[in-house]
Amino acid sequence: MAKFTFIDLFAGIGGFHLGLEANGGKNLCFSEIDKNAIAYYCKNHDLPVENNLGDITKIQELPEHDLLTAGVPCQSWSIAGRNLGFDDDRGQLWNDTIYLLNKFRPKACHPYNVILKYL
Repeated sequence: MAKFTFIDLFAGIGGFHLGLEANGGKNLCFSEIDKNAIAYYCKNHDLPVENNLGDITKIQELPEHDLLTAGVPCQSWSIAGRNLGFDDDRGQLWNDTIYLLNKFRPKACHPYNVILKYL
């Protein structure tokens, strides 16, 4: 039996998933928009593509869960991404993450700096 449940936003190929599952977590669903990453996530974790919630900006409902992971894209905050912050569309994805945190109130969230904004 799982010790906790989690949802994986900006899932990539599932790095957070590996660590959480190894420590007793059960993945309920994930959110990713890159087609190749979705295919690898599903293959690596033996999940159907239907478990993908898709674009975070379009998510309206989440199942009850204990932990929300959010590997928000960092390009808008880095030199490689021209350091545009919130002026880059990807920088606005923090707002969508915080919206979901406030709406569904999981017991915990990673990364830590997101927790500080929604408590």
